[in-house]
Amino acid sequence: MANRAYLFATDIKDFQQIENDEEPYYDSRWNIPLLWFLFFDASSVKPKKIVFGNDAWQEVVLVENKETAIHRFLKLYPRLEEVFGKHFFDYTEFIKNINNWERENLVLNPTEIIEDHSKALQDFSAALEFIQSGKTENFVKILDEYAGVFSHINKADSRTLTIYFIGFTYW
Repeated sequence: MANRAYLFATDIKDFQQIENDEEPYYDSRWNIPLLWFLFFDASSVKPKKIVFGNDAWQEVVLVENKETAIHRFLKLYPRLEEVFGKHFFDYTEFIKNINNWERENLVLNPTEIIEDHSKALQDFSAALEFIQSGKTENFVKILDEYAGVFSHINKADSRTLTIYFIGFTYW
């Protein structure tokens, strides 16, 4: 398993049909960058049914209209400054890149990183409810299991911040 999470845009309306073959994209290894979650709310968290041969299971995917997602990100980012301090990360280029993607929906697919998708569905929904209601510390604490932020923030050089807050893009 590659142990990656992906953030990309697509025009596919049915989230059950979404695959990871869209470009450009951001990816990460071993974690889900914390800032990715700011694009979504609890209603964005979707259970995706996977069928392979005679086997079937459920995975989690987060899907939101890209314009709505960017607006939500810009609204919620200041709440993270309450936890990490003012201007803890310059997201300008990150948002500019995503805004330039020419597709309608933004997708976070964390499938390769998550082992327990049922737990992730609950955790992601709860965390996104917390940040919407201003309980930012609870948001960060729940997602730390997936993002790994608190355990790495003390070693915060620019590469570490990139890994744990936005991931990487190659486009």
